[in-house]
Amino acid sequence: RRTFPEVFQHLLQTVRVARQSAFDKSPTTDAKAYLKEWWIHGKPRTDLRPALKDLPRYIVTVETSKHRVFQFLDAEILPDNKLLAIGCDGPEALGVLSSRFHFVWYIANSGMLGVYDREAVYVKSRCFDPFPFPDATPEHQAMIGAIAEELDATRKTALAENPDLTLTGLYNLLEKVQALSSPVSRGRGTAPSAVEGAQPFVFTPEEEDQARRGRVYILQHLHQRLDAAVAEAYGWPADLSEQEILGRLVALNQERRAEEAKGQVRWLRPAFQILRFGRPGDSRTTGELDLGLPNVPLPNGLPTWPKDRDSQPFEVESAVRDLGEDVTAAQLARVFRGGGKRIEPRVSQILLTLATYGRIQRAGEGKYRA
Repeated sequence: RRTFPEVFQHLLQTVRVARQSAFDKSPTTDAKAYLKEWWIHGKPRTDLRPALKDLPRYIVTVETSKHRVFQFLDAEILPDNKLLAIGCDGPEALGVLSSRFHFVWYIANSGMLGVYDREAVYVKSRCFDPFPFPDATPEHQAMIGAIAEELDATRKTALAENPDLTLTGLYNLLEKVQALSSPVSRGRGTAPSAVEGAQPFVFTPEEEDQARRGRVYILQHLHQRLDAAVAEAYGWPADLSEQEILGRLVALNQERRAEEAKGQVRWLRPAFQILRFGRPGDSRTTGELDLGLPNVPLPNGLPTWPKDRDSQPFEVESAVRDLGEDVTAAQLARVFRGGGKRIEPRVSQILLTLATYGRIQRAGEGKYRA
């Protein structure tokens, strides 16, 4: 107000008025918080900021993207709302997330119900939280990490040296290399191993120049090595089909779920997570979840209605399946903690969409079943 009066006055006449109006229409906790400190652009992300504290870098991916690419960002860069930020600076985590194995899991659980493989939404609660990372040995972690570091550095160097190139452009070319070198598509975001007897690459002169300057063939080579290293860390064959990968990941997810129900957690970032969620004094990679009592199963209370719209269809589908009976939108809306009549229109819309895509069935008279 004193140093930049023109700016303050503008905010007073526009932002404060808009936030007051938003609060009057819907006096939620968030609206109240934004109105209370109306001159601040937003409120601190209380989960994200502690997770990024003291890290020199962290992993990000764009929420909606044609190619599912993960990369490191310097800690000086603050992510905006379209970036999914992962509070981890370990290259082995970047490597696993950049592998074919995570891509298959992601596309099966992405925001568009797994129907589309372009511009699918990366939903944190479905694509990242339940993804079972390999229980990798230090040797496997080092191998995956070294390849991931080189992959990240190669892309950044190519882009820095060629301002006309983009990351999306590089992966467009990589996708074409993948299609031309293999008769079977293995999914976007990773490059499959070359197939013996494959047809030679067919690029336009301009594309060939971009591929050379962008080091696309090196990217293909690194993705091949990364997929092989991650497969070895899982203890699985490197040439599994997508369905075989997905089946094994689902089975591994169930194994980890059973472990965590007994209080045993395979921490991804032990030094940070154990202090927040583990038992005091536990410094092991596999630690105990602090449930208050040893080996107590996780509670099976009412599910909480998620704020993230992309997560809501998955929670509705899970609730229909768990209930095991024909339900209406009104009945289902009351199943969720924090739900009720206010979310009934949204639940009704989701049920219709799920039925349209064959995820659930219509049971007549406005009812649905798993």
